[in-house]
Amino acid sequence: MFSLLVVCHYRVEKTRYLLCRKYQELETEDAFLPDFTLDKFPLLKNAYWLSQELRLWYDRSNIGKNTGILLAELRKWKEKVKQVHIKEFIQVARMIENHQTEIIRYFEKGLTHAKAENLNGKIQRFIANNFGIRNRDFFLYRMQVYFSPAPQKKI
Repeated sequence: MFSLLVVCHYRVEKTRYLLCRKYQELETEDAFLPDFTLDKFPLLKNAYWLSQELRLWYDRSNIGKNTGILLAELRKWKEKVKQVHIKEFIQVARMIENHQTEIIRYFEKGLTHAKAENLNGKIQRFIANNFGIRNRDFFLYRMQVYFSPAPQKKI
């Protein structure tokens, strides 16, 4: 029994990096290893294929796809999550459901709020590093200088 556990642990350890990659990107000689390993672990197999389906759904190739089709595919994925009863995937499904409008909006044009979020984070760090400022006007001036775009050179 102990030797079987060691062999199984070794097999999972050997394929863990392969399990993190997209199935479509695996080399032909590596593609059988996840299947061979996952046959011994049905819960891991369900989790692997659920994650692969979510990756395919969230792929950049779906940008511009019909919203109705995307929502139908997402609904099918959520039903599979409910059948499998894996707590982490249920939490992911709930998070996707809470932010569904923003996620679907991403697929309409492929745009995100990443730049605005990045600037917001920089401002928050700037404020945290300068906590306790006595001269508020000078602090606002420093923020303006730090976060304003560079002046354009005249030719």
